Amino acid sequence: MPVCKIRIPIVLLILLVVSLLAGLPHRVGLAQEATPASSSAAMSADWPMYRGNPARTGEMPGPGPVGQPAELWRFEADGGIGSTPAIAHETLYVGSDDGHLYALDPMTGAERWRFAAGDVVASSPAVADGVVYAGADDGTLYAVDAASGEERWHFATEGVVSIAPLVVDGVLYTGGDEESLYALDAATGEEQWRSSLGAPPARSAAFADGTAFVGSRDGAFHAIDAATGTGLWRVQTDNVEGTMGTPVVAGDLVYTVAFNGPVPHALYAFDAATGEERWRVQAPEEILATVGVADGIVYAGSAAGVLFALDAGTGVERWRFTADNEIDAAPAIVGGTLYVVSQDRNVYALDAASGAEQWRFPIEGASSWGPVASGGVLYLGDRVGIIYAIAGSASGAGSHVPSAPSDPVGATPAAGTPIASQPLELLWQTTGGPEALFAPAGAAVDADSNLWVIDAGNNRIQIFSSEGDFLETWDGTEGGGEAFSFSGRGYDGDIAFGPDGTIVVVETGSQRVQQFAPDRTVIGAWGGFGTDDGQFVGPLGVAVDATGTIYVSDDERSDIQAFDAEGNFLIAFGGRGSGEGELSEPAYLTLDGQGNVLVPDWGNNRLVTFGSDGRFLSAWGGPGADPGEFSSPVDVAVDEAGHVYVADLNNGRIQVFAADGSFLVAWDAGTTPSGSDNVPYALALDGEGHLYVIGAAADDTEATVQKFRLPAPLT
Repeated sequence: MPVCKIRIPIVLLILLVVSLLAGLPHRVGLAQEATPASSSAAMSADWPMYRGNPARTGEMPGPGPVGQPAELWRFEADGGIGSTPAIAHETLYVGSDDGHLYALDPMTGAERWRFAAGDVVASSPAVADGVVYAGADDGTLYAVDAASGEERWHFATEGVVSIAPLVVDGVLYTGGDEESLYALDAATGEEQWRSSLGAPPARSAAFADGTAFVGSRDGAFHAIDAATGTGLWRVQTDNVEGTMGTPVVAGDLVYTVAFNGPVPHALYAFDAATGEERWRVQAPEEILATVGVADGIVYAGSAAGVLFALDAGTGVERWRFTADNEIDAAPAIVGGTLYVVSQDRNVYALDAASGAEQWRFPIEGASSWGPVASGGVLYLGDRVGIIYAIAGSASGAGSHVPSAPSDPVGATPAAGTPIASQPLELLWQTTGGPEALFAPAGAAVDADSNLWVIDAGNNRIQIFSSEGDFLETWDGTEGGGEAFSFSGRGYDGDIAFGPDGTIVVVETGSQRVQQFAPDRTVIGAWGGFGTDDGQFVGPLGVAVDATGTIYVSDDERSDIQAFDAEGNFLIAFGGRGSGEGELSEPAYLTLDGQGNVLVPDWGNNRLVTFGSDGRFLSAWGGPGADPGEFSSPVDVAVDEAGHVYVADLNNGRIQVFAADGSFLVAWDAGTTPSGSDNVPYALALDGEGHLYVIGAAADDTEATVQKFRLPAPLT
């Protein structure tokens, strides 16, 4: 079993030792503990469940870090962290994608025990009466002794248990992928009732005044009698087939978010007793997170990186704060401070009254789950598998004071000789074979002009002829390979063909590369979770050059790794940042005719080019919607003449550039067969004057593959 690692910065370690020698209070547990380097450090107050209390408000016991932020310790698990920790009995509990539930000392990061759940532990744990409860992706809810890590009982559902369990007065409320909310005896796991919702619960439940509140995946919101499971009221939002966020109850109102549906996303305030809508806010940017509520203000993060502060009674905006990437984690609220995590890989401390930034602290991986503030320390995990303890240093000694990120390298290029804006000629489109595509990802054209598309949501590849006829599916097992696993924290993967016809497949879900001969006999596989050479955290794109060298982008490591034709590691380049040669969430990549590596730098909204040896060559773009600007560029393709095609996802278009980066032309991505706007996600060229666009409707309900004939100037 790999050993999990704890790192404590040397300056903070000295401060800890000095504090101990000075006779400051400390505790003795299974591992010796020290006082954190914060003037407000104290023994951790309990934070026993997701969002801290049954109402899910996000108000935390605190205190938070005082002064400038400094890393107290870090613990490295063997898989990503996809949930918020819980703290109880002076122990921090957190689950990991490596299939373990961990118990750590909150003051030192020392591991006390780990429990093997057998699958991804994606639900935020809850702790009550000496028992830790957490769900796993195999559909099992586990009850584990908080002191020893021994299993007390388990309860099997019919799908993934990723929602955070709720424990109130000896009753545990949970759900899986089936269409019910369960109430279990927290001591024994015995089912007390189940309430049919008509669709699977979308997020976790909240509780107040004898009522359980929960949203479902059909855009409905439910109030259920917590004693009997009887439905009290149900509201159907406009977002039919949308996702409802975790509810938050404050006063006589219950707040929830509806997103991923066919109409604009909205934040709702309902009367908790009757379900009557009091107000709603339909923001131009998708509201993604569970909201936080404190002191009459609702805080909500969005896909545009905006944190909204709204009046809790009316929904009127008070202020907004903008980060450099989406905020899909609910904030931690401690007195007059908000602690917010953004996908730009920063933790922000904001003034709760004004939104003014107090400080920011960089983390290595993206995080979609909010932090916990207790005992003068901030705790959170990221997708790289690191659990952080961030203390404060009021004197500044040993503190890491991050500076604001520099402006990305590369300005928007001037337009070259433009191509007349001729519309693309649609030749055909398809939604898939006998079974529809679900969350399609990367694609490539083989030597016979057939198109191979990663059907990520179904963990397979669909293959089409150049005329659009469905040919077959492939799940990877033919020829001795392992079944493809594209789904994990989302759905992604890519495929490329080598010069000798070998097939290289990147699987984001299993964090590996599989290589096959042209007859699909497996040649080899490599990878696994980690940040060492040859390991992956979020492998996304793949390209193979004329010598057989394989390049793999990793949007979590923010780098590109190169391997020889046998899968041996050669070099890594990139690395997190916005300067020359740095990347932030690199997406799918491609090679030009000179063997240079082109990669959309999603987090910096630009396109970056490296030499085959990893040397930085150029970058262009920048955030925006003007020609040559990007909003989440995700894929790139290069034709034989050197024209560069970029899928500009959030702008809903494909842009074309000359080899020097000068803008030539842009097209929108058309519509799906049902008439919805198509959002481009992946591109492929066949070398015969045709462009394939793989995309989906904005709500992900309808995926499509389209083949276009390029206008004459590009062919």
